[in-house]
Amino acid sequence: MAPEEVAALDALEADIEQWTPAEDLALGRRCSVQSDGVEVAGVPIGTAAYVHSVARARVASHEAVHERVRLLQCVQSAFVILRVSLAARMVYLARACGPVIARPGPQGEQAPLEAHDEQVRRTLSALLQRPWDTAARRQARESHFEASVFVQAALLCNCKLG
Repeated sequence: MAPEEVAALDALEADIEQWTPAEDLALGRRCSVQSDGVEVAGVPIGTAAYVHSVARARVASHEAVHERVRLLQCVQSAFVILRVSLAARMVYLARACGPVIARPGPQGEQAPLEAHDEQVRRTLSALLQRPWDTAARRQARESHFEASVFVQAALLCNCKLG
């Protein structure tokens, strides 16, 4: 970038910092100027590396919610949160970003969709097995949880009832 472009971006950065509420700045939430891409309606648009990094950050932010869902005593509520909120957010991102987030990152990082699938598997494992167990017990059983259970959980019902 030319020096005058860098100076213009620095000035814009300073303006953005002035517009951002102090509470948000204290929490590390702020807008920043960069040239790799932009987020519009929750969809990253830009270079593949930028899209990948935003998707990875989104998956990382979902981990805290997954951890809480795994501890819910009401399995039905946990399934609703998993299906209607967490899974729907990633489906939205996957539809918008396409295959970029299905591939490993530029430095060989795990694909965001693969990381999301692992989160969902761990959460389903916790919910399909006694969710009231301690974290240590659930983790021990998780390693023995059959992949076929996940395949079965994903099957659509083709039966006619009634």
